[in-house]
Amino acid sequence: MKKQELTYEQAIERLEKIASSLEQQQTSLDDLIDNLQEAKKLLTFCKEKLKDRNGRRKHSE
Repeated sequence: MKKQELTYEQAIERLEKIASSLEQQQTSLDDLIDNLQEAKKLLTFCKEKLKDRNGRRKHSE
């Protein structure tokens, strides 16, 4: 099964949900570790999306 392409907005929304659950301490240690690993991947994804967008904008100027 092919994974659907994640959008920047979806990644930010997921990061906000992870942050909210961490702030409310509603996770077990195992879930905490999983959430932190997912958040790290999402942050990298968002950083790359922004980098790509800025690079395209510079080329079009």
